[in-house]
Amino acid sequence: MIRDIKIDNLRGLAIFLVVLGHFYEKTTIVSHSLSPLIFISIVFIRMPLFVFISGYLSKIGPENTVKAFKNILIPYFLFTIMWIITDFIVDGKLSLSSFIIPGPGLWYLMSLFLWRSFLPAIDKLKYPIFISILVALFASTWNGLNDYFSLSRAVLYLPMFLFGFYFNEIRESLYFQKIKEKINFKNKYISLIILITLLIGCVLFFGSQKASILAFTWPYNIVGVGNLKGMVLLAFAYISRMSIIIVLFYLMTSRKTLLTKIGKNSLPIYIFHFYFLFYLPPILEYLGLGFVFENLYLSIIYVFVATISVLYVLSRNITNKGVNYAIDTFRNIIIKKDVDKVLKEGHN
Repeated sequence: MIRDIKIDNLRGLAIFLVVLGHFYEKTTIVSHSLSPLIFISIVFIRMPLFVFISGYLSKIGPENTVKAFKNILIPYFLFTIMWIITDFIVDGKLSLSSFIIPGPGLWYLMSLFLWRSFLPAIDKLKYPIFISILVALFASTWNGLNDYFSLSRAVLYLPMFLFGFYFNEIRESLYFQKIKEKINFKNKYISLIILITLLIGCVLFFGSQKASILAFTWPYNIVGVGNLKGMVLLAFAYISRMSIIIVLFYLMTSRKTLLTKIGKNSLPIYIFHFYFLFYLPPILEYLGLGFVFENLYLSIIYVFVATISVLYVLSRNITNKGVNYAIDTFRNIIIKKDVDKVLKEGHN
């Protein structure tokens, strides 16, 4: 199977922003006056782009649910067990609720399982992206929308997933061709100007709003906005993010870059950077280096050094092979051998 370098680069950009954003959020930089602008700039792109790529790489075929169970839900169980064990060793807490309320970052695997499992049924709809946006807008008025089995994020990020899944069809549509006639996306300078303009516009617009609505996590009342205003903000967030992703898609190079390997080996980075995120600061405190988090400039240096170090270590091929080996071993323990046979027959 030939890898799409552009997609690896886009995923590399997304995972870089994920790690950078998480380390940033755990430091004193958050209290800086520019924090909301930085937060919006990172959050506006990272997970929507990551979800978009998952949709772009998804396919509808035989045994969709079985494949999703084998390739997504089984790793989810493995990583949840690892997190529970780590939490028990460090804090002495045994929290089995992590299977129901996904641990750090694991909401994404649960959501991906739901998206791919229901994709064949969703594909039967006439206007799946439009309907998913409407469902998300109205679902956020319901106070019962919560983190159980990552239901809230699964619903709110579904439009971005479907946007990725149908992206090739969208690009070939007559309406999109007319837009391309007016805007030459292949011109990198034009695309860059459009991207910067969109980002600045979104930062300025959402900078005065409830920035937490961009996290696609909570109902409107918990975020602190009324239902009508929340719907408008959320709808604008979808349109803006989809527009930004379109420009990024054409702007991103298809040549190998520093982002390529990061994107190719994104799973270990996404799952295990949380361990560094939560346990690196206490280690530094223990070593007498806690003053790093008390100074703005040292915190900035820490964020970039930690981000680059984590990306380097976790993007190594040997790290990726080790994680895949652990997943395969756990999968062989859990799943019957005839399941693989069924999947292969369905593929053929």
